[in-house]
Amino acid sequence: MKLQINQRGSWRDIVEFEPSHLTHIQAAVIPLAREIGEWAKWRITKDSRTAIAYLEAPGFNWSKR
Repeated sequence: MKLQINQRGSWRDIVEFEPSHLTHIQAAVIPLAREIGEWAKWRITKDSRTAIAYLEAPGFNWSKR
């Protein structure tokens, strides 16, 4: 799995991790996302293309689309 960020129109990898760490990664990203603000979008993918969760302002709650 990968954590990705979109700051300027394209997704960039931040870190690759094992599925067993998913909930920890999601929890750790929320404070960082709030600090950076609404101009950045976050997602978690299974294979760099298949997104399983998104995080965006204003709520900063992980969701599936």
